[in-house]
Amino acid sequence: MNKLVHIYTNKLFYSNTTCRLVTHIEDCGEPVDLFFEVEIKYAPYLVTENADAIIYLLLMYAIRKGISIKSEVPVTSSFMYNIKEVLIPSLLLGDNSLHNICIDAPLVSINFNAKGVGTGVSCGVDSFYTIMTHTGDEYTDMKLSHLFISSCSIDLWKSGCKNIEEFKRHYSVLFNRYYGVSKDLNLPLVVGYSNYMEYIFNPKRIKIPVTAHHYNTMANVLSLRKLWKTYYFSSAEPFTSFNLIDNSKTDTSKHELLSMHILAIPGFNCYSTGCTVSREEKTIRIADYPIAQKYLHPCFRVGFVNNCSNPTCSKCLRALLTLDLHNKLLSFKDVFDIDKYSKNRIKFFIRAFNLKDNEYISNLYVGLKSKYPKLMEQAEHWAIIESERKLFWRKYRMNILAKHPLPNGLVFGKNSGFIHYRIFLLGIKPQINFRLTYSESDDTVTLGLHCDDEDLSLFCVNVFNAVQKVISPNTNTEDHVRLDVQLSSSNYVNEFWDYILKVQNIIKELYNINELKFMSKQGDKIYEMIN
Repeated sequence: MNKLVHIYTNKLFYSNTTCRLVTHIEDCGEPVDLFFEVEIKYAPYLVTENADAIIYLLLMYAIRKGISIKSEVPVTSSFMYNIKEVLIPSLLLGDNSLHNICIDAPLVSINFNAKGVGTGVSCGVDSFYTIMTHTGDEYTDMKLSHLFISSCSIDLWKSGCKNIEEFKRHYSVLFNRYYGVSKDLNLPLVVGYSNYMEYIFNPKRIKIPVTAHHYNTMANVLSLRKLWKTYYFSSAEPFTSFNLIDNSKTDTSKHELLSMHILAIPGFNCYSTGCTVSREEKTIRIADYPIAQKYLHPCFRVGFVNNCSNPTCSKCLRALLTLDLHNKLLSFKDVFDIDKYSKNRIKFFIRAFNLKDNEYISNLYVGLKSKYPKLMEQAEHWAIIESERKLFWRKYRMNILAKHPLPNGLVFGKNSGFIHYRIFLLGIKPQINFRLTYSESDDTVTLGLHCDDEDLSLFCVNVFNAVQKVISPNTNTEDHVRLDVQLSSSNYVNEFWDYILKVQNIIKELYNINELKFMSKQGDKIYEMIN
């Protein structure tokens, strides 16, 4: 295989409402068109004169795989110097798995004399801290003039949309939030849509996005470099966390102090903001900021108006515990479910105890233990009990597994006080699944037929009625959403398959379905079952 990425052209393509910058490359012989699209009014700011954006996008992929880069499109000379003479050698010092690659391109030096000052508007804690600290009047020439959002955000890249308008419709809930911030601050929102993230965060290139997200984000920014004289990159880490060791496996925020230095090129400055304060301090600083109180959304749950406010969401966990510690919960009652938090407060404290050694939680844990000693004592007590319970059930499952080997493809249920396995019949709507439950007390196996549709369509009623008539007159009908039948624990594997195949045939006959597969599901992965 020819280990070379060849950059050929940068071209603009216009529609009535948008403009798309398309960079044609060959990745180890495979032709790829990388694109970055904006609304038509921002077309004059797209950069065709250099390949800086694509070089920066490709860089982590290239040095990790040992792939050379050749470009027919020029690269800014100081940018090339910074990459070849500073960035790559420094990264190699901390990670011996990386390669010192060849980058070949004609060099140019162009100052676009841009005027804009921008930052991303993800609506997280880091984002609002940057916005809040750069909309004042102290440094007028450093004051924000634009907000920026693009598909480089982890919340926005899995859309599969054809263009920017479809992209905005697909994520309408999120864009309502972004445009709300834009309107309230009276700052224009620049929207970019690209396939950069889809291309680079591919299993054959880079598997873990956080290990290269800075480079992807700044590739989007550099594509619009004619707009920006200054860009603020909201840092998630203080500079005290700077570390080059095993940098191919860690979050790029760990070496942001270095990567930001590389972006010092003619007419353009990029600053890492928020790097002088902790996440806890940022949260408190924005707690009295009306825009943040109205729009803050750090939550991992995408596509919803408000944050999930669950202790299992690490972003909501950190934010709510910080606000609780500093008596600021009610300031964010419009974006967090404070009643839900209050009802589940002990669960948040249990999580804080379990994560007390985590770099983002450790200081919070110390503060909460000092302020709420009795509540934290209870949390520690229940955390220990829960840990022992999980250990018990893990051993219990292993004992049962040794006693009753699983049919091919079946998986354990999670965090349950009994053993259950699930299989899904695919190709039908609503979805029907089988649940196999083992009871140690009487050594019995129960096989249940379930419907995941709470409204229970006519389809399910017909299937369940047919199953009840054909399978067994002793079938226990709890309701029309679940049918249970007892199996012999000594021969449950054969009876299990016989039961499933009978249900398959019933469905095929009822609805004239010729092809019907049954699958095992574990997390987001679905496996075809083989008898």
